[in-house]
Amino acid sequence: CIDIGLTIYEAINLNKKDLKFLIDKMSENYPELVEILQIFLGGRIFEKSINSEPKIFFKIFNNIGNRYRKKWFDRVIPKEYVKELVAKEEFSEMIFHIVTSFKFTRLPHSFLNVDSKKLSYDPTFYLALNAIKLNRLKIALKFLDHSLKKAKLRGEIDKVLFWKYLISQDKKYLKELTESFDINIYTIYAMQKLSISPKNVVTYIKASQKNDGFDIKDPFIWEKVKKEIKYLSPKELKEYAKRFKSIKTIPHKAYILQKANDKIHYFITPYKEFISIKDKETLALFYAIAKTESDFIPVAISQSYAIGFMQFLPFLIDKMTRVMEINGVKYQDFFNPKISTLFGILHLSYLKKHLKHPLLIAYGYNQGVGYTQRLLKTSIFKKDRFQPYLGI
Repeated sequence: CIDIGLTIYEAINLNKKDLKFLIDKMSENYPELVEILQIFLGGRIFEKSINSEPKIFFKIFNNIGNRYRKKWFDRVIPKEYVKELVAKEEFSEMIFHIVTSFKFTRLPHSFLNVDSKKLSYDPTFYLALNAIKLNRLKIALKFLDHSLKKAKLRGEIDKVLFWKYLISQDKKYLKELTESFDINIYTIYAMQKLSISPKNVVTYIKASQKNDGFDIKDPFIWEKVKKEIKYLSPKELKEYAKRFKSIKTIPHKAYILQKANDKIHYFITPYKEFISIKDKETLALFYAIAKTESDFIPVAISQSYAIGFMQFLPFLIDKMTRVMEINGVKYQDFFNPKISTLFGILHLSYLKKHLKHPLLIAYGYNQGVGYTQRLLKTSIFKKDRFQPYLGI
């Protein structure tokens, strides 16, 4: 039970008496955990960790939290041990922790001369970002070249091309980005730089009748649809999409057509009858967030139980209804696009007041105002030629 239930982070905070008790109790059958506890017990955490097997090192480093990582591991790791670490699958998580923290000063230098040829896309790309943070741009370009060879998804390719442009300022990378079939922040950036508009975007789908009998407020019906379309061919998906004929089911039709051809992107603007936003920038932000959150599906439910096309978590619904003194609102009411739109506009207005910049508003919508404000107190957006992209 202790082996299963005791986290590495909890073990760090145990006193010596409790550590000794656990070591004695578990020494016979749990050598791996005992070795970790002994490292915590005796001090000199860094030295003992790099003298242990890589799996022990990773278990400690990847699970102790940023504060302890900075306290114990902000040192240069010997080259031979770096080679051992890089050869293991857990290295991807380790370099991710290093890159996404701005607290380290010495540790990141350990990974400038890593041989990344055998690594997969993610760790190779993180190594490139690590080199960028250290202003070692030639090394960063080398890692980016390697990560480009490993990239499988179009978004991964676009991300690498974008960073190659930021470093080199060579417009050939912008040109390559404009030829991508994907629509993402990197391709949009390139198109704006070169004054090009995307040709593979659909913004309007015509409704052929007022009502097609599909209940857009019933999540069980939509779950049934998702199961039915899961293994359909592109041709079958296009045929299936014809079932959705009314103005209310345009989002559902767009969702299915997008699956039929991922090279065509649907940026539709539904629910106009419920939207009172006059300012075009705020309206664009509203639609951008809604598309990202749910593709405008009214009955979308996330794994964390965010509800409706604006993806409100139950605790936020409770808070907003309490603050606004609105009675009688139930969670399932957020399957109604009218209700979701109303609350979405109110929440966006609140975020805009406190965070102002659209990038920060997007962060706030996803993670909350408190998280975003705490983020701004760190050095993640310090002035730099690569900001805000490095911060992102």
